[in-house]
Amino acid sequence: MPRQKVNDLKEEMKDISMKVKIVSISSRNTRNERGESTYFYGYMGDETGTIPYTAWAFPSSLKAGDVVDMKNVYTKKYNDTIRVYLDSRSEIILDPSTNLEVKRVYREYKIKDLSLKDQYVDVRGIASSVRAREYEKDGKKQKVYQGFLEDETARVRISSFGREIVENKPLKLVGARVTEFNGRISLSVNDKTGIDSAEEIKIPQYRIYQLQEINGPVGGITIAGFVVSVGEKSGVIYRCAECSKTISDGSCPDHPDARKVEDIFAYFTIDDGTGVMQCSAGSDHLLSFLKIGKEALTNADAKSRDEIHASIRNSLLGMPIFASGEFRRLRDDLSFRIDSMKRVDQQELKIIAAAMEADL
Repeated sequence: MPRQKVNDLKEEMKDISMKVKIVSISSRNTRNERGESTYFYGYMGDETGTIPYTAWAFPSSLKAGDVVDMKNVYTKKYNDTIRVYLDSRSEIILDPSTNLEVKRVYREYKIKDLSLKDQYVDVRGIASSVRAREYEKDGKKQKVYQGFLEDETARVRISSFGREIVENKPLKLVGARVTEFNGRISLSVNDKTGIDSAEEIKIPQYRIYQLQEINGPVGGITIAGFVVSVGEKSGVIYRCAECSKTISDGSCPDHPDARKVEDIFAYFTIDDGTGVMQCSAGSDHLLSFLKIGKEALTNADAKSRDEIHASIRNSLLGMPIFASGEFRRLRDDLSFRIDSMKRVDQQELKIIAAAMEADL
Protein backbone atom coordinates (compact mmCIF):
# COMPACT_ATOMS: atom_id res chain seq x y z
CA MET A 1 0.00 0.00 0.00
CA PRO A 2 1.38 3.49 -0.87
CA ARG A 3 2.05 5.99 1.88
CA GLN A 4 -1.07 7.66 3.22
CA LYS A 5 -1.44 11.33 4.09
CA VAL A 6 -3.17 12.31 7.31
CA ASN A 7 -6.13 13.88 5.52
CA ASP A 8 -6.68 10.63 3.55
CA LEU A 9 -7.13 8.47 6.65
CA LYS A 10 -10.51 6.90 7.33
CA GLU A 11 -11.70 4.61 10.09
CA GLU A 12 -10.94 0.89 10.03
CA MET A 13 -7.94 1.15 7.68
CA LYS A 14 -5.23 -1.52 8.11
CA ASP A 15 -1.55 -2.01 7.21
CA ILE A 16 -1.01 1.72 6.65
CA SER A 17 2.36 3.26 5.80
CA MET A 18 2.98 6.94 6.65
CA LYS A 19 5.73 9.53 6.96
CA VAL A 20 4.84 11.84 9.87
CA LYS A 21 6.29 14.15 12.47
CA ILE A 22 5.63 13.31 16.12
CA VAL A 23 3.95 16.44 17.48
CA SER A 24 3.54 15.32 21.10
CA ILE A 25 4.19 12.27 23.29
CA SER A 26 2.60 11.33 26.61
CA SER A 27 2.50 8.03 28.45
CA ARG A 28 0.20 6.30 30.90
CA ASN A 29 0.44 3.15 33.01
CA THR A 30 -2.43 0.69 33.01
CA ARG A 31 -3.05 -2.50 34.95
CA ASN A 32 -5.14 -5.54 34.02
CA GLU A 33 -5.21 -9.27 34.74
CA ARG A 34 -1.97 -9.70 32.79
CA GLY A 35 -0.13 -7.14 34.88
CA GLU A 36 1.02 -3.54 34.42
CA SER A 37 1.88 -2.03 31.05
CA THR A 38 2.57 1.39 29.55
CA TYR A 39 1.05 2.93 26.43
CA PHE A 40 1.90 6.13 24.63
CA TYR A 41 -0.40 8.69 23.06
CA GLY A 42 -0.31 12.13 21.49
CA TYR A 43 -0.50 13.76 18.06
CA MET A 44 1.33 13.15 14.81
CA GLY A 45 1.05 15.09 11.58
CA ASP A 46 2.22 15.89 8.07
CA GLU A 47 1.68 18.70 5.57
CA THR A 48 -2.04 17.85 5.33
CA GLY A 49 -3.01 17.91 9.02
CA THR A 50 -2.70 16.25 12.44
CA ILE A 51 -4.26 13.15 14.00
CA PRO A 52 -4.15 11.55 17.49
CA TYR A 53 -2.41 8.23 18.00
CA THR A 54 -2.11 5.46 20.59
CA ALA A 55 0.98 3.24 20.64
CA TRP A 56 1.39 0.05 22.64
CA ALA A 57 5.00 -0.25 21.46
CA PHE A 58 7.21 2.82 21.03
CA PRO A 59 10.99 3.34 20.77
CA SER A 60 12.24 4.84 24.03
CA SER A 61 14.51 7.27 22.13
CA LEU A 62 11.63 8.83 20.16
CA LYS A 63 10.80 12.43 21.03
CA ALA A 64 8.44 15.19 19.92
CA GLY A 65 9.67 16.78 16.68
CA ASP A 66 11.11 13.56 15.22
CA VAL A 67 10.15 12.59 11.66
CA VAL A 68 9.49 8.86 11.23
CA ASP A 69 8.37 6.32 8.68
CA MET A 70 5.57 4.13 10.03
CA LYS A 71 4.47 0.78 8.65
CA ASN A 72 1.70 -1.64 9.61
CA VAL A 73 -0.34 0.86 11.61
CA TYR A 74 -4.13 0.97 11.60
CA THR A 75 -7.01 3.32 12.38
CA LYS A 76 -10.13 3.14 14.52
CA LYS A 77 -12.69 5.65 15.66
CA TYR A 78 -12.61 6.45 19.38
CA ASN A 79 -14.91 9.06 20.96
CA ASP A 80 -16.04 10.10 17.45
CA THR A 81 -12.43 10.83 16.43
CA ILE A 82 -10.26 8.75 14.07
CA ARG A 83 -7.02 7.66 15.75
CA VAL A 84 -3.91 5.90 14.50
CA TYR A 85 -2.93 2.79 16.48
CA LEU A 86 0.48 1.13 16.70
CA ASP A 87 1.02 -2.36 18.11
CA SER A 88 3.79 -4.98 18.19
CA ARG A 89 3.47 -5.48 14.40
CA SER A 90 4.08 -1.82 13.63
CA GLU A 91 7.45 -0.53 12.43
CA ILE A 92 8.84 2.91 13.30
CA ILE A 93 11.96 4.10 11.48
CA LEU A 94 13.54 7.43 12.38
CA ASP A 95 14.18 9.72 9.36
CA PRO A 96 16.44 12.56 10.57
CA SER A 97 17.17 13.74 7.01
CA THR A 98 13.60 14.87 6.31
CA ASN A 99 12.25 18.27 7.36
CA LEU A 100 8.48 17.92 7.53
CA GLU A 101 6.26 20.94 8.15
CA VAL A 102 3.04 20.00 9.90
CA LYS A 103 -0.19 21.69 8.88
CA ARG A 104 -2.16 22.48 11.99
CA VAL A 105 -5.87 21.86 11.49
CA TYR A 106 -8.11 22.35 14.50
CA ARG A 107 -11.73 21.60 15.15
CA GLU A 108 -13.86 24.47 16.42
CA TYR A 109 -15.74 23.87 19.67
CA LYS A 110 -18.31 25.61 21.79
CA ILE A 111 -16.90 26.08 25.29
CA LYS A 112 -19.43 23.69 26.88
CA ASP A 113 -18.17 20.88 24.65
CA LEU A 114 -14.44 21.27 25.34
CA SER A 115 -12.70 18.09 26.49
CA LEU A 116 -9.29 16.47 26.47
CA LYS A 117 -10.32 14.52 23.38
CA ASP A 118 -8.75 17.24 21.19
CA GLN A 119 -5.57 18.77 22.61
CA TYR A 120 -5.68 21.88 20.38
CA VAL A 121 -8.87 23.60 19.26
CA ASP A 122 -10.39 26.68 17.72
CA VAL A 123 -12.77 28.50 20.05
CA ARG A 124 -14.60 31.83 20.14
CA GLY A 125 -15.40 33.80 23.26
CA ILE A 126 -15.19 36.98 25.30
CA ALA A 127 -12.46 37.36 27.92
CA SER A 128 -13.10 38.88 31.35
CA SER A 129 -11.40 39.37 34.74
CA VAL A 130 -7.95 39.17 33.12
CA ARG A 131 -5.05 39.75 35.52
CA ALA A 132 -1.30 39.80 34.80
CA ARG A 133 1.13 37.81 36.94
CA GLU A 134 4.90 37.69 36.73
CA TYR A 135 6.88 34.47 36.95
CA GLU A 136 10.48 33.47 36.30
CA LYS A 137 11.61 31.09 33.56
CA ASP A 138 15.24 30.33 32.72
CA GLY A 139 16.30 33.27 34.88
CA LYS A 140 14.07 35.73 33.02
CA LYS A 141 10.88 37.37 34.19
CA GLN A 142 7.84 36.47 32.13
CA LYS A 143 4.17 37.48 32.25
CA VAL A 144 1.11 35.29 32.18
CA TYR A 145 -2.38 36.75 31.74
CA GLN A 146 -5.10 34.77 33.49
CA GLY A 147 -8.86 35.20 33.43
CA PHE A 148 -12.03 33.69 31.99
CA LEU A 149 -13.30 33.06 28.46
CA GLU A 150 -17.00 32.58 27.87
CA ASP A 151 -19.41 32.14 25.00
CA GLU A 152 -23.15 31.55 24.87
CA THR A 153 -22.72 27.98 26.18
CA ALA A 154 -20.28 28.11 29.15
CA ARG A 155 -17.20 29.69 30.76
CA VAL A 156 -13.66 28.37 31.38
CA ARG A 157 -10.38 29.67 32.78
CA ILE A 158 -7.78 30.90 30.31
CA SER A 159 -4.03 31.51 30.62
CA SER A 160 -2.02 33.43 28.01
CA PHE A 161 1.76 33.26 28.26
CA GLY A 162 3.42 36.50 27.20
CA ARG A 163 0.44 37.73 25.17
CA GLU A 164 -2.08 40.14 26.62
CA ILE A 165 -5.73 39.17 26.20
CA VAL A 166 -8.16 41.96 25.37
CA GLU A 167 -11.21 41.99 27.62
CA ASN A 168 -14.87 42.41 26.66
CA LYS A 169 -14.33 41.93 22.91
CA PRO A 170 -15.26 38.86 20.84
CA LEU A 171 -12.14 36.81 20.06
CA LYS A 172 -11.34 33.75 18.00
CA LEU A 173 -8.48 31.60 19.29
CA VAL A 174 -6.88 29.31 16.71
CA GLY A 175 -4.92 26.40 18.15
CA ALA A 176 -5.57 27.05 21.84
CA ARG A 177 -4.49 24.16 24.06
CA VAL A 178 -7.08 22.36 26.17
CA THR A 179 -5.90 21.24 29.60
CA GLU A 180 -7.51 20.07 32.83
CA PHE A 181 -6.14 21.46 36.10
CA ASN A 182 -7.60 20.97 39.56
CA GLY A 183 -10.54 19.18 37.97
CA ARG A 184 -11.43 22.06 35.63
CA ILE A 185 -11.15 22.42 31.88
CA SER A 186 -8.99 25.42 30.93
CA LEU A 187 -7.44 26.96 27.81
CA SER A 188 -3.81 27.89 27.28
CA VAL A 189 -2.51 30.45 24.75
CA ASN A 190 1.12 30.72 23.60
CA ASP A 191 3.07 32.40 20.81
CA LYS A 192 1.79 29.85 18.26
CA THR A 193 -1.88 30.44 19.05
CA GLY A 194 -3.75 32.64 16.60
CA ILE A 195 -5.78 35.47 18.17
CA ASP A 196 -8.28 37.18 15.86
CA SER A 197 -11.37 39.34 16.17
CA ALA A 198 -14.68 37.49 15.99
CA GLU A 199 -18.28 38.38 15.27
CA GLU A 200 -20.60 39.42 18.08
CA ILE A 201 -21.26 36.85 20.80
CA LYS A 202 -24.38 37.24 22.93
CA ILE A 203 -23.86 36.10 26.51
CA PRO A 204 -27.18 35.05 28.10
CA GLN A 205 -28.18 35.93 31.66
CA TYR A 206 -28.45 32.22 32.46
CA ARG A 207 -27.07 29.17 30.69
CA ILE A 208 -29.60 26.63 31.90
CA TYR A 209 -28.92 22.95 31.30
CA GLN A 210 -30.32 19.64 32.36
CA LEU A 211 -27.78 17.49 34.16
CA GLN A 212 -27.82 14.89 31.40
CA GLU A 213 -26.49 17.55 29.00
CA ILE A 214 -23.29 18.20 30.99
CA ASN A 215 -20.27 16.08 30.10
CA GLY A 216 -17.26 18.13 31.21
CA PRO A 217 -15.99 20.34 34.05
CA VAL A 218 -16.88 23.81 32.72
CA GLY A 219 -18.32 26.86 34.49
CA GLY A 220 -20.92 29.56 34.05
CA ILE A 221 -23.67 26.92 34.17
CA THR A 222 -27.08 27.10 35.83
CA ILE A 223 -29.04 24.06 36.96
CA ALA A 224 -32.41 23.75 38.66
CA GLY A 225 -33.76 20.86 40.70
CA PHE A 226 -34.85 19.57 44.08
CA VAL A 227 -32.44 19.00 46.97
CA VAL A 228 -32.90 15.32 47.81
CA SER A 229 -30.21 14.91 50.49
CA VAL A 230 -28.01 17.06 52.73
CA GLY A 231 -24.60 15.90 53.95
CA GLU A 232 -24.28 15.19 57.65
CA LYS A 233 -21.05 17.21 57.88
CA SER A 234 -22.66 20.36 56.49
CA GLY A 235 -22.42 23.23 58.95
CA VAL A 236 -19.68 25.08 60.82
CA ILE A 237 -16.12 24.17 59.84
CA TYR A 238 -12.72 25.57 60.76
CA ARG A 239 -10.07 26.96 58.43
CA CYS A 240 -6.46 27.97 58.88
CA ALA A 241 -6.14 31.77 59.06
CA GLU A 242 -2.92 31.57 57.00
CA CYS A 243 -3.79 29.27 54.09
CA SER A 244 -7.60 28.79 54.41
CA LYS A 245 -7.28 25.01 54.36
CA THR A 246 -9.95 23.10 56.22
CA ILE A 247 -8.87 21.90 59.67
CA SER A 248 -10.52 18.65 60.61
CA ASP A 249 -8.68 17.97 63.85
CA GLY A 250 -6.31 20.02 65.99
CA SER A 251 -4.32 22.56 63.97
CA CYS A 252 -3.22 23.18 60.40
CA PRO A 253 -0.36 20.79 59.52
CA ASP A 254 1.34 23.53 57.46
CA HIS A 255 0.80 26.36 59.98
CA PRO A 256 0.47 24.75 63.43
CA ASP A 257 0.62 28.11 65.24
CA ALA A 258 -2.01 29.84 63.10
CA ARG A 259 -5.39 30.52 64.61
CA LYS A 260 -8.54 28.72 63.48
CA VAL A 261 -11.29 30.71 61.75
CA GLU A 262 -14.94 29.65 61.74
CA ASP A 263 -16.60 29.15 58.37
CA ILE A 264 -19.70 27.44 57.01
CA PHE A 265 -20.01 24.86 54.26
CA ALA A 266 -22.73 22.61 52.88
CA TYR A 267 -22.80 19.72 50.47
CA PHE A 268 -26.00 18.26 49.12
CA THR A 269 -27.52 16.40 46.18
CA ILE A 270 -29.73 17.98 43.51
CA ASP A 271 -32.07 15.91 41.33
CA ASP A 272 -33.45 17.61 38.21
CA GLY A 273 -35.29 14.63 36.76
CA THR A 274 -32.54 13.79 34.26
CA GLY A 275 -29.79 13.04 36.76
CA VAL A 276 -28.39 13.76 40.20
CA MET A 277 -25.39 15.91 41.14
CA GLN A 278 -23.32 16.33 44.28
CA CYS A 279 -23.18 20.09 45.01
CA SER A 280 -21.27 22.22 47.48
CA ALA A 281 -21.67 25.80 48.68
CA GLY A 282 -19.43 28.02 50.80
CA SER A 283 -20.15 30.84 53.22
CA ASP A 284 -20.38 33.65 50.64
CA HIS A 285 -23.54 32.16 49.21
CA LEU A 286 -24.80 30.00 52.05
CA LEU A 287 -25.12 32.75 54.67
CA SER A 288 -27.31 34.94 52.47
CA PHE A 289 -29.40 31.90 51.53
CA LEU A 290 -29.90 31.03 55.21
CA LYS A 291 -30.40 34.70 56.13
CA ILE A 292 -27.89 34.57 58.98
CA GLY A 293 -24.85 36.75 59.64
CA LYS A 294 -21.25 35.59 59.92
CA GLU A 295 -21.26 36.58 63.58
CA ALA A 296 -23.43 33.50 64.21
CA LEU A 297 -20.39 31.35 63.40
CA THR A 298 -18.00 33.10 65.79
CA ASN A 299 -17.33 31.04 68.90
CA ALA A 300 -20.25 28.76 68.07
CA ASP A 301 -20.67 26.13 70.78
CA ALA A 302 -21.88 22.59 70.15
CA LYS A 303 -25.54 23.61 70.51
CA SER A 304 -25.15 26.50 68.08
CA ARG A 305 -23.37 24.25 65.57
CA ASP A 306 -26.22 21.73 65.80
CA GLU A 307 -28.72 24.53 65.24
CA ILE A 308 -26.83 25.78 62.16
CA HIS A 309 -26.72 22.25 60.74
CA ALA A 310 -30.47 21.91 61.36
CA SER A 311 -31.04 25.30 59.69
CA ILE A 312 -29.10 24.18 56.59
CA ARG A 313 -31.02 20.92 56.43
CA ASN A 314 -34.43 22.53 56.93
CA SER A 315 -33.71 25.30 54.41
CA LEU A 316 -32.47 22.98 51.67
CA LEU A 317 -33.98 19.52 51.94
CA GLY A 318 -36.90 19.07 49.54
CA MET A 319 -36.59 22.63 48.20
CA PRO A 320 -36.48 23.57 44.49
CA ILE A 321 -33.12 25.27 43.98
CA PHE A 322 -31.87 27.51 41.18
CA ALA A 323 -28.04 27.34 41.29
CA SER A 324 -25.20 28.74 39.16
CA GLY A 325 -21.57 27.69 39.34
CA GLU A 326 -18.94 25.45 37.85
CA PHE A 327 -18.49 21.73 37.45
CA ARG A 328 -15.32 20.01 38.64
CA ARG A 329 -14.05 16.53 37.99
CA LEU A 330 -13.04 14.40 40.96
CA ARG A 331 -11.57 11.15 39.69
CA ASP A 332 -14.17 10.10 37.11
CA ASP A 333 -17.18 11.93 38.58
CA LEU A 334 -18.39 15.50 38.21
CA SER A 335 -19.45 17.70 41.11
CA PHE A 336 -20.93 21.20 41.12
CA ARG A 337 -19.38 24.11 43.03
CA ILE A 338 -22.08 26.75 43.56
CA ASP A 339 -21.35 30.45 42.99
CA SER A 340 -24.91 31.62 43.67
CA MET A 341 -28.19 29.99 44.56
CA LYS A 342 -31.77 30.83 45.45
CA ARG A 343 -35.08 29.14 45.91
CA VAL A 344 -37.00 28.86 42.68
CA ASP A 345 -39.78 31.45 42.59
CA GLN A 346 -42.36 32.17 39.92
CA GLN A 347 -40.01 34.41 37.94
CA GLU A 348 -37.30 31.74 37.87
CA LEU A 349 -39.85 29.13 36.83
CA LYS A 350 -40.70 31.30 33.81
CA ILE A 351 -37.00 31.66 32.93
CA ILE A 352 -36.46 27.90 33.22
CA ALA A 353 -39.55 27.17 31.13
CA ALA A 354 -38.46 29.66 28.44
CA ALA A 355 -34.96 28.17 28.30
CA MET A 356 -36.31 24.63 28.01
CA GLU A 357 -38.76 25.67 25.26
CA ALA A 358 -35.87 27.25 23.34
CA ASP A 359 -34.10 23.88 23.33
CA LEU A 360 -37.09 21.97 21.94
